[in-house]
Amino acid sequence: MASWNNQPNQPAQPAQSSGRPTSNPIGGSLTSADIQIERLQKRNFDAVEAIKNSFELVKEYPAETIAIPIVAMIIYGIAQTIISLPFNLLASFLSDSLGASIGGDAGQIVASVITSGTSMFVSMISSLLMAVLLGAINIIWLRAIRGQKLEMNNMVDVKSFAISLIITQLIMQLAMYAGLAFLILPGIIIGLGLSMSTFLVIDKNLKPMDAIKTSWALMKGHKVELFIFGIILAVFNFVGMLALCVGVIFTYAISIGAMAMFYDRLVEPGNAYAKDIGNAPQVFS
Repeated sequence: MASWNNQPNQPAQPAQSSGRPTSNPIGGSLTSADIQIERLQKRNFDAVEAIKNSFELVKEYPAETIAIPIVAMIIYGIAQTIISLPFNLLASFLSDSLGASIGGDAGQIVASVITSGTSMFVSMISSLLMAVLLGAINIIWLRAIRGQKLEMNNMVDVKSFAISLIITQLIMQLAMYAGLAFLILPGIIIGLGLSMSTFLVIDKNLKPMDAIKTSWALMKGHKVELFIFGIILAVFNFVGMLALCVGVIFTYAISIGAMAMFYDRLVEPGNAYAKDIGNAPQVFS
């Protein structure tokens, strides 16, 4: 099967190089200004083709592309339960005691604020864990898309980026919450603009703020395209839900792969996650 990178339907183009590294080496101090971010050979993006290619990779690597997300979701569910239990108990105690002591409508408002705030806090903490788990899944997908050697234990490579992923996700969430606090539209725009940040952390080994700034620049002119693609994937996963909810296991895996392909067509591969390949000291096509 032809890989995503082979682009069999497109005429071959001569290799290009900017002479710049494509990623910040592990332990290095390069920034996005020092490395090649965007692809030298531009690629068009076809949503349907991306879903088809992702489906083919799911068939080729079922254990890695389906089993790992399932395990990740189980870990996430268990962790979220453990995290939420003490906070929910505390919130319940505070809302009941303060609500009763204040009394009336004011008491109900205080109780509601405590409950909602606790729920938002738990959700934010849980999402930080999910950022690391998704980082592991995306490493698997980038390897599959780029035709690199793929093994189950490759997901462990995310440990080198865990702290950066957590900080990046935290900044992203705060930015989106700020946007949503004013109007829904700014929050959506911010989310789309920062959507490639975690990919840039694992692929280019960029620091959190650098990854966020780079994602915003990278997504200039692509936000509407990604928004439409997101709607297509949402419908695709809804159809999976209709198949006795079992189909969503497959559609979710395919969607993650298709989103990784959206990222891959925008950037020169950095491969910072791939210790067996090295940190790609020069741009390659």
